[in-house]
Amino acid sequence: VDNQNEFYKGVDASGNIITDFSELISTMRNFMSTGYKPRIVLSKVPWEMVDDKTVNTYGNTSPPKDYNLWRKYVNAFLSVLIDEFGMNEVKTWRFRVSTEPNYSPNHWNGTPEEYFKHYDITVDEVLKVIPDAIVGPGNLLTERVAKFTTEIIDHCANGTNYVTGEKGTKMDFFALSYYEKLDKKELRFESVVKPYRDKLNSYPQFRNIPFDI
Repeated sequence: VDNQNEFYKGVDASGNIITDFSELISTMRNFMSTGYKPRIVLSKVPWEMVDDKTVNTYGNTSPPKDYNLWRKYVNAFLSVLIDEFGMNEVKTWRFRVSTEPNYSPNHWNGTPEEYFKHYDITVDEVLKVIPDAIVGPGNLLTERVAKFTTEIIDHCANGTNYVTGEKGTKMDFFALSYYEKLDKKELRFESVVKPYRDKLNSYPQFRNIPFDI
């Protein structure tokens, strides 16, 4: 959020990133002791890495000004996870890029296209460290304030990848946030979910991927 990230410590004189994930790793050890498998959310670019230092509902939600630095940050984090828990374990975890990225500016203070770029670059860096990583976009908000809906599926299927320049981006799972309005005594589940399920089904590579709601 607003300069509360304690993991990123800046860069040294040679431009190498300085991080300290010790507190996070301690928390992760405790979590792993429960026997549950982590699902990692790669979200909230550190305050020092963005130009637009605006605090929104859920903190800093702006894209990074320097993607080379963001890549180094993601790389450093994943490397620490692998050092601590081992590649064979970490590659079985899911890595989600952001939370409700179509909820702007509260979760993503940028355009839909900027998120697609952010997704492509982040996924590319994750796969450099963990070639078999399980990756997917942030769970999409399904309320009317959402700035985009199924476009991220189209982008991952046949859009131009911002890193490779080729068609498509890896997406191993898809997720939605769904809020039922019980006070209105209406069930919107089927009508809300159907467009996303139909869009996933329209692409053979996404027809059978996990769909979390």
